[in-house]
Amino acid sequence: MILLSGGTGFIGKAICKELDNQGLEHYVLTRQPKQKNHIQFDIFNFTESELSVFAERKISFIHCAWYVNHKDYQSSNQNQKWHSASVNLVRLLSEYQLEHVTALGSCLEYADNEKIKTNTSALSAHNQYSASKIATQSDMRSLLKNKNIPFCWARIFYVYGKGEKKGRLVPLILNAKRKKEILLINNANAVIDLRHVEDVAKDVVYLSSQKKDGEFNVSSGRGQTVQQIVKNFTTTEEYQNYYAFAETRNNGLSVGINNVYSDN
Repeated sequence: MILLSGGTGFIGKAICKELDNQGLEHYVLTRQPKQKNHIQFDIFNFTESELSVFAERKISFIHCAWYVNHKDYQSSNQNQKWHSASVNLVRLLSEYQLEHVTALGSCLEYADNEKIKTNTSALSAHNQYSASKIATQSDMRSLLKNKNIPFCWARIFYVYGKGEKKGRLVPLILNAKRKKEILLINNANAVIDLRHVEDVAKDVVYLSSQKKDGEFNVSSGRGQTVQQIVKNFTTTEEYQNYYAFAETRNNGLSVGINNVYSDN
């Protein structure tokens, strides 16, 4: 049985859909339950008894929940709260028949440089978000290692697809051409690794179902400039009429080698 946090979010919904497609039993922890398999749960205010219904069942846990406000998620102090709450939840579940944990990390944990990222590339706590993610991975690893529970840390790169928030890159591109308005694209030459959310979900479910242990890049392995991504979603006429480009800063390479299906 799979227990999932963050199952009502962008990536979480896609993971739930993939679990349904594979016929895998799962339950979603959420503050606002809307479906039969949703369980009311507040990660910041819970007691041990709230999850006791699963005490006699073997559990694989997928942790997607995090603070994701696009405007300030990298700098917000909420990241520290999510770090503590995430580790506390895994600690509680480890007292039950927990067989495996998959938790979502981020490519932003990696050092900003001109190298393609492998799962062993150097990390850098250069903002609140990356620092809290790195700390979460480390603390969960230590906790679960002491209990001989396999742990997978899945670093997600750039994702697009149905349900994505309006302020992100692909929705902005599509909105500009729909409204026929000029959109200024900053950092146009930055190279990123963009992948559809359904493909990301398949990788995460695979990592969980195979009870993988280690750190994994959930990525396409292919880099594109932001400017090229705009071209991919537009016709030549739209591209010429509705988009302007600026290079405001150097982001390095945000491209990762996918090792999800590696035997290593």
